[in-house]
Amino acid sequence: MAYKIVVDIVDPGDGEIKVTHTFWSKKGQSDTEAEKTARMHYTHHLEACEYFQAAAEEGNVIEEEFLISDDEIPEAEEDQGEEVEELDEDEIEER
Repeated sequence: MAYKIVVDIVDPGDGEIKVTHTFWSKKGQSDTEAEKTARMHYTHHLEACEYFQAAAEEGNVIEEEFLISDDEIPEAEEDQGEEVEELDEDEIEER
């Protein structure tokens, strides 16, 4: 089995979900090890991301945990050479 933790970060200003993080275990782990692996990824990101830290401290996160089958873990996609549109601050405010 595998495990995933989905965390939505809610904007305190308008109450809308602005960011969602998904933390995965590895394939082929026991239920206990899968949960530990997903939780480790969650903890490492929480320690490194100030936005996530602030949201967690303020209670602006919605967290769900799922025990899933190994085949539900997505495969990483290789970069297809697609360009990512970069926006300047004015364009971000317009959107």
